[in-house]
Amino acid sequence: MIKLISKKPLSEVCEINPRDVNGLSSDSLITFVPMSAVNEKTGSISTPEIRPYAKVVKGYTPFKDRDVLFAKITPCMENGKCAIAKNLENGRGFGSTEFHILRAGDKIIPEWVYFFLRQDEVRKFAANNMTGTAGQQRVPRSVFDRLLIPLPPLPVQKQIAAVLEKADAAREKRSQANQLTEQFLQSAFLEMFGDPITNPKGWNIVQFGDIVSSTKLGIVRGSSEQSSSFPLNYVKMNNIVGDGYLDLSNVTRVRASNHEVDEYSLRVGDFLFNTRNSLELVGKTALFLRDGLYLFNNNILRVRFLSSVRSEYINQLFQTRWIQHELDKRKSGTTSVFAIYYKELKTLPIMLPPYSEQERFAALVKKVESLRAKQLESEKELGNLFQSLMQKAFKGELVKK
Repeated sequence: MIKLISKKPLSEVCEINPRDVNGLSSDSLITFVPMSAVNEKTGSISTPEIRPYAKVVKGYTPFKDRDVLFAKITPCMENGKCAIAKNLENGRGFGSTEFHILRAGDKIIPEWVYFFLRQDEVRKFAANNMTGTAGQQRVPRSVFDRLLIPLPPLPVQKQIAAVLEKADAAREKRSQANQLTEQFLQSAFLEMFGDPITNPKGWNIVQFGDIVSSTKLGIVRGSSEQSSSFPLNYVKMNNIVGDGYLDLSNVTRVRASNHEVDEYSLRVGDFLFNTRNSLELVGKTALFLRDGLYLFNNNILRVRFLSSVRSEYINQLFQTRWIQHELDKRKSGTTSVFAIYYKELKTLPIMLPPYSEQERFAALVKKVESLRAKQLESEKELGNLFQSLMQKAFKGELVKK
């Protein structure tokens, strides 16, 4: 068995954040990749845009075909947003400033870099070395000076990458099945209530603030009053994933005071809204549907509604184009930090059908959530297998003589 002895820092075998190579006219078309276009589960670029070069040459991150895109901001990095740029218009692309770009040198192939970065251990190392304020932490470029990647011969890299690609394809098929489940719920919503943009059934329109019974921003991780006798589950922004879904398979554990437990615990049916982060992540929502004691981060707004409103209906409404457009108008901030707080959220227009109709939809959500839980368990098993294969690959255990 061949041992992978030679290791080099990523920054020695890849060019990190290369500059734009120019060479295109202002009206040349290129591929634009916002953070939301990168699927954190499959590593694919699913919804790229085509834009004129002149519109993106300033203020965005340049890359080209075969470059590796690695999200540097929390929670995108922890969630696994990483991809290889392929089939770019004119071979060129620009994207979110929240990407690090790694361009493979002559001793390494992009697939080897990509799978190395997809490892849980690598992402944990990157997370532990983030800089910046809470909720807006980023992986600094210097991390790539410290990450050592094994360097087998190029043919061996290609051989192992082919094995990992097959395992990754199995995961992608499972993920696609889960996406169909999510699409079903959105289709059922539109069938029952109609498109909120046109409101064909003439439902009442109210303001978000009119249907809220209470709101609360969460706590900062690491309370000064450490009175709980054991660590408690702590929901952060990176737990809000996908189309209104809360993934609690990997939560942080923290200690908190008795007062914080009373004030900031979650209960079934709570509506969670991400108030601060990058432009793409502000406004993400989810429902808390889990038994047990969980607290929540201070970038998350916990909302409880009046008894005449079902949070299942509201959460799905927030996935529609109508609400997303309204949220976009309420986002404010700099080039990297955006926010929507309750003072802007309370004026949001809400299409509100009768409670009986909301209740019918809530019953459907319960069935779908049960199915999704089973699918996610299957996906988790495939994910564990995939991580195991990658660990073996980068320790040399998949390399044959």
